[in-house]
Amino acid sequence: MNDLCGFVAKLLSDNYDLGQNIKVAVIKEGDTNNSFFAFADKDGKTIKWYVRQYNTGEGEPELIYEHAFDKYFAEQHGDVVDSPVPIANKKGSTWVKAEYNAASNYYAVFNVITGREPYSWEFNDLTPKAFDACAVATAQFQAWSYGFKGPEGSGCQQAPLMELYKNWREDLKHCFDEKKDPAFRRFNEYFAKEMPFFLSTIDKLEAETAKYEKDMPICVNHGDMNPGNVMFDDDDNVCCIFDLDWVADNMRLYDVCWMGYQIMASWDADKWGFVPVESIKRFLDVYNKTIVDMKCPLGPLSEKEKEFMPTMMMIGIAKVIMDFSCYEDHRGDEYRVFVNTWRFMSSLHYIQEHYEEVAAAAK
Repeated sequence: MNDLCGFVAKLLSDNYDLGQNIKVAVIKEGDTNNSFFAFADKDGKTIKWYVRQYNTGEGEPELIYEHAFDKYFAEQHGDVVDSPVPIANKKGSTWVKAEYNAASNYYAVFNVITGREPYSWEFNDLTPKAFDACAVATAQFQAWSYGFKGPEGSGCQQAPLMELYKNWREDLKHCFDEKKDPAFRRFNEYFAKEMPFFLSTIDKLEAETAKYEKDMPICVNHGDMNPGNVMFDDDDNVCCIFDLDWVADNMRLYDVCWMGYQIMASWDADKWGFVPVESIKRFLDVYNKTIVDMKCPLGPLSEKEKEFMPTMMMIGIAKVIMDFSCYEDHRGDEYRVFVNTWRFMSSLHYIQEHYEEVAAAAK
């Protein structure tokens, strides 16, 4: 990554007025995008910037939508929380496209956000206050995002759920083709055994979606609302919401269920798959109170949404399983793919086996 850091540093020097002597350091190699910090000397001070290298599948319509949303969202939340906002380059655009090692990517520079990141979707032993703060942040995000309309021709190209299920079935036919490396043996053996169950689960998700989709309110969703995409202050309040590159219109319930599942489901090996239903009511009560207090037109969750909640939890889980099995390149990270798939598949089993309990807890 050192050569890439040098490439990004020159890219920033050529295209942005960030300052002199720009140095770039890797934050992480992400599952979707790569992230960097850039340090520049300006007016006698060292200024720090956040730089994102978007994946090669990212298109200009998605960037236009995301960056317009970033600005809208920041205006709505004011100084209540922090969030990333793109910085204009010398040409007035908020991104640059460049080729490195025969790959063409978009790059963008953002302000640096602050706060603590003690949790992630793999480490979610939240304090009670942090648990409530995640429910509050989910409602705040949807209230502050409400009313946003992307510029004409922009938007994240996401297939509707009913189309997505058909795509999943087709893509699962080829899921082992890219995992022929012996390092994926554990994953392949496990996933092959679970395939009949997973396909039957997709059938159930499709049937339930057909029953409820017309009753589901639509709003701007974060797309990956989880405790790893918010930051906390020293009192365990959410002080920052970030990773906004998946924002798109979707059923309001998706963000609610994904955050709810991620802060509840256990990562302890002896409890894989377990979803503490007694925590569901607390999460929804805090979410509903916040959305009402903020006078968001979405209002509290409807009875139909509560009925659909167990299914929507499983939709989010199934989506992640599809990412691991079909859509993301995890060579070099094979054991994590196996463990994560096992854990999420266990949750699908648990929710199906305790469907009525989960549904009752949501009411």
